[in-house]
Amino acid sequence: MSQNPNQPRPFDVVLGSQIPTPSDAVVLGGLPGVKQRLASTIPQNRIAALKEALQHGDAGLDLVIQALQNEVTQVRWAAYSLLGQRKESRIKQVLREYNPWQKLTCLRTLEGHSYCVSCVIFSPDGQTLFTGSWDKTIKVWELATGREICTLDTQIGVNSLAISPDSQTLFSGLGNTVIKVWDWQTRREISTLGEPRGSAMGIHGLAVSRDGQILFSGDWGLLKAWDWQMGKELYNLRAHSIQIYCLAISLDGQTLVCASRDETITVWDLPTAKQIYRFKGYSKAVTSVALTGDKKTLVSGSWDGSIKVWNLQTGKEIYTLIGDKTQINCVAISPDGQTFFGGGGENAIKVWDLQTGQQMNTLTGHKNHINSLAISSDGQTLVSCSWDKTIKVWGLA
Repeated sequence: MSQNPNQPRPFDVVLGSQIPTPSDAVVLGGLPGVKQRLASTIPQNRIAALKEALQHGDAGLDLVIQALQNEVTQVRWAAYSLLGQRKESRIKQVLREYNPWQKLTCLRTLEGHSYCVSCVIFSPDGQTLFTGSWDKTIKVWELATGREICTLDTQIGVNSLAISPDSQTLFSGLGNTVIKVWDWQTRREISTLGEPRGSAMGIHGLAVSRDGQILFSGDWGLLKAWDWQMGKELYNLRAHSIQIYCLAISLDGQTLVCASRDETITVWDLPTAKQIYRFKGYSKAVTSVALTGDKKTLVSGSWDGSIKVWNLQTGKEIYTLIGDKTQINCVAISPDGQTFFGGGGENAIKVWDLQTGQQMNTLTGHKNHINSLAISSDGQTLVSCSWDKTIKVWGLA
C-alpha cells in the first residue's frame, strides 16, 4: 500500500522543536511538520514553514491564509507576500479583504528639521531613511530605531533626493538648480552638477539608472542625463514647456516618466531617448508620478486634487478619482502593485486599491500638507514627510 506523504513516519522529528534531535532521526514530512514549525517561537522557522506549506495543495494554502492573522508581524507580511504571487481567484479575494495597508498605524514620528520637509527616500536595502528640507539640510535616519545618524549641510533648500543602487552615493536637487553629490557615510560632498540659476526654479525631480552610472534630473522643462562621476551632462531633452516636478524610473531602467507644471506627463524610452507618450487631462500642475514594478500601470497626482491611473501598454487612461479636496503633492505604489497612496493638502494619506480605485484607508496625524511618500522595497513600511517639519513612519504594529 502506498504511503500518504502528508502523514508522519516512525522516528520522524519536528523542525523547530526544542527537544534534541536523535542522531538517527529524519525530518518530519508533510503538513504535520509544517504545522509544528508554524508553532515555533522563532519567526524565521514560521516563515520557512509557510514556503513549504505551498507544496501541499489546498490544505497548505489554507495554512498560509491563516497566517495572515499570525501574531508576529514578519509572519503576516511573509504570508501576504507569498499569497500575492498566486493566481487563484479565491486568493485574490482573500487579499482584497485582508490588504495589510488597511491596518497601518504610525509607528514613530521623527523630528529634527526646522522647516518644511520636502522629500523622503529609502536606501535600497530599506534600512536607512534620507530626508531633505527647506531648512537647507539633509538628515539621515536609522529606520529601525528612528535614530538620526547625521546631518548634511546643503546651504540651499532641498527639493528632491535620489540614492545610487549600492546605497553609497546620495544626490540632492536644490532650489538653485544645482545638484550636490554626496558620500553620505563619510559626510563628504563629492561634487556639484549644474550652475546656479536662481531660487525660482530648482531641481524637483531626480532618478538614477539601474546600473548607477547615469543621473537624470528635471528642472525648467529640460530632462537632463548626467555622467555624475565625470561631472558631465550627457544630453538633455525638451520634455516640457516649464518646470518638471517629478521623475520616476522603471525597475528595468528602460522607461522614465516626467510630471510637469505644464499639466502634462511625458513617458520616455531611455535606450533611444524617444518620447513614447504625452498624457493630458489635468487642469493644474502634475506633481507626482509612480510606476508599478511590471511597468504596466502609472499613477499620477495633480494640484487639481485628482489622481489618474494610466495603462502604459496602451497609453490610455484607466480611471480618475478625486484624491484630495485641495491638491495632491505625492503618490506611491506598493511593491506588489496592488495598492497606491496619495498625500496632499488635507494633511492625510489616503490608501486605494489600484485595481478597483476603491479607497481602503485614511492615515491621519500630520498637521500640515504632506509633501512626499516613500515605501520600503519589502513593502512593509510607508514613510511620509510634511510641511509640519516631521517625518512619520507607518507600518503594522
